[in-house]
Amino acid sequence: MILPYTLTKPYSKSRTHRFILKHLRKNDIPSSKIEIVTLSGKFEPVPKCYEIHDTILKYYILTSRARKQIEFVAKSLKKFIEKYAKDCIIIAYITNRLIEKLLKLSQKNFPVILIPKKPRRKILHRII
Repeated sequence: MILPYTLTKPYSKSRTHRFILKHLRKNDIPSSKIEIVTLSGKFEPVPKCYEIHDTILKYYILTSRARKQIEFVAKSLKKFIEKYAKDCIIIAYITNRLIEKLLKLSQKNFPVILIPKKPRRKILHRII
């Protein structure tokens, strides 16, 4: 399951990540059967076990103005999807249009289930 990056670090402490995990537990879906990966704005997709590394914990927001970074993240995500889509179902929880765009750029040849189908929020337009 691909989850969006968050301002809260480590990612698993964020409201979004806790909401998703709570929903999985509520529906008797064991988290041990799901690999949770965060789509970082600065790095390749980050598996949960790596989210506590110092480099990951540093503050960074991906914006629509960071074209080179968007391309880097999209390429990294595409490699990730190509590697794992053959062996499992990939579900991505999207919270804004930039995340949606990254996922659509990355999944052209592989099915990725996007939830919700249309994100409500626009992207942030600043870099911190």
